[in-house]
Amino acid sequence: MKKGIGWAVALGCWMAASCAMAVTQDWKQLGPGFAGTFADKDGSTIALGSAEGPRPGEKALVVKAHIVGWAGAWATFNGDLSKEGALRFQAKSPEPELVEVGLMDARNIQYTAVFRITSGGWRVFTIPLSLFEKAAFQMPEAPKDKPIDWTRIVSLQWLPQTHGDLDLQVGPVSFVVGKQRPQTGGREEKDRVTVQDFLFLDKTAYGPFVDGKTGTSIDLSLEKDAEGGRLALFHCDLKRGGWCGFWMRAGDAWGGQDWTGAKSMTLEVFSSEPVRFQMGFNDGNQNAFVAETRETRGKGWERLAVPFGEFHLNPYYQPPEAKKGSVQDLVHVETLNIAPLTEGKHEFKVRRITVEK
Repeated sequence: MKKGIGWAVALGCWMAASCAMAVTQDWKQLGPGFAGTFADKDGSTIALGSAEGPRPGEKALVVKAHIVGWAGAWATFNGDLSKEGALRFQAKSPEPELVEVGLMDARNIQYTAVFRITSGGWRVFTIPLSLFEKAAFQMPEAPKDKPIDWTRIVSLQWLPQTHGDLDLQVGPVSFVVGKQRPQTGGREEKDRVTVQDFLFLDKTAYGPFVDGKTGTSIDLSLEKDAEGGRLALFHCDLKRGGWCGFWMRAGDAWGGQDWTGAKSMTLEVFSSEPVRFQMGFNDGNQNAFVAETRETRGKGWERLAVPFGEFHLNPYYQPPEAKKGSVQDLVHVETLNIAPLTEGKHEFKVRRITVEK
């Protein structure tokens, strides 16, 4: 495995606490001892460098990586973030990327938050510190069951989440005081959760199910849409008495989504002939719920909305780990299903699935 090249990063200046924004890292000085990289032993590589920043006279950190399993980069600094409100920076990438930014305290406790880059140009990201959560994997020496100490932050990290090649550039990093509106690159809507828009749905996060007796078949391919996003293209051949469909992850990463207060599930679908679907999900107790959509008109893109009151326990299948008889739990939903119900050969596209609250 090729080891990532560590480039040291000198610290930017901390400004007075009364200032609205403090530049903590400007990437203008590079030297040994203050930054580095880490990667798995499965072939992931990562290296750091510098380039011109988003504005004249600024510098940007360049992170180039090939991700097989995991890899990351870190830069040290010493700061008290207990009175700060959010992390702010500009970033860009030629391809859509999903990246975690991490903060580590003096006891090696790590908190992370996710941001999405969906365009090639520079974009401002604002990540409130309230969005940072304890990382699933902690350093062995980090104390268990302790929260991060915001008064003693010692490391800033960049952790690519998208498998394959990454070319990320990050401009000067600042912390801003006060309550800030999130700008994470996601669809941050008050009353809507984007369950899946397929932009970061990798091959480990979806799969088919089919009866295996009737000759029924189904496949899915992910393609770019006209607006630079991605959509799912399905081909199916549903025989009489057969069944098929695809399960997929809810959200950009594993860990589940909070659907509390959901009123409906909406499917944006394209079909050239009428098709009806069954939508499904497993709740936090692993009980399987299903509901049917209306039939599409078969004349292009349309939105199919399923009221949440129509979802009911799947009478034909429940996972072995399901807690039967428990109250529906929408706090932690990890997967959903889409299954065509109209017999015959069909091609249809799906570009976005949401839960409306």
